[in-house]
Amino acid sequence: MTNNSDAAAKTSPKVALITALAIRAFRPAKSIANLVPIIALSVFATLFVRHVWAMDGTAIWLALSALVWWQWSAAVAFTALSFRAIGVYDVLVHRVLHTGQSPRSARRAGMKAIAMSQTLGFGAVTGALVRWRCLPNLTTRDIA
Repeated sequence: MTNNSDAAAKTSPKVALITALAIRAFRPAKSIANLVPIIALSVFATLFVRHVWAMDGTAIWLALSALVWWQWSAAVAFTALSFRAIGVYDVLVHRVLHTGQSPRSARRAGMKAIAMSQTLGFGAVTGALVRWRCLPNLTTRDIA
């Protein structure tokens, strides 16, 4: 009867050779995978710059300067009201899930999460990370 360590020692050069060949075979794929984000960033940056250059800056400034103070105030007030309403969603979810969070901290975390996720994108991931940061005593199951 052979010892398992003896069998492993006998096959280890074969395993090492196969592993080395597999690593060499995947190197081009790895370098291509590293290039994809750079290429995508270049393409989208070019499209973004073209879009920005196509804008008429004078028309934008004229439209903004045509707004009066009460329009700016109303926009800020309705934006704050909207964020508060979205924060209430988090209060309701925490209440249903019985997480023990105070309504104030849940609302604040929800407002911050929505603001960050709408700004940065990837809403589900970004929002969950912001909520986790704002409510550190919650488990990952509670955050998801």
